[in-house]
Amino acid sequence: MPPLPPILIQVGGEEVLLDDARRYAVEARKAGAPITIELWQGMHHVLQLDVKTLANSRQALDCAAAFMEGEGD
Repeated sequence: MPPLPPILIQVGGEEVLLDDARRYAVEARKAGAPITIELWQGMHHVLQLDVKTLANSRQALDCAAAFMEGEGD
């Protein structure tokens, strides 16, 4: 099996899938993937969609862009 790429998980503290995101991170790490998990306190599902109104959404997108550019490893 080829190695897994680095994975960024951004999850809000109020996310209904928060526990699933944490479990996914654990299992991906066990499978050898480099994992970065960011917990955004007080944020909801798909927090990045509110970029026009929430500074945290813009910051999350900036973090994701930096991760994809290789700055997040």
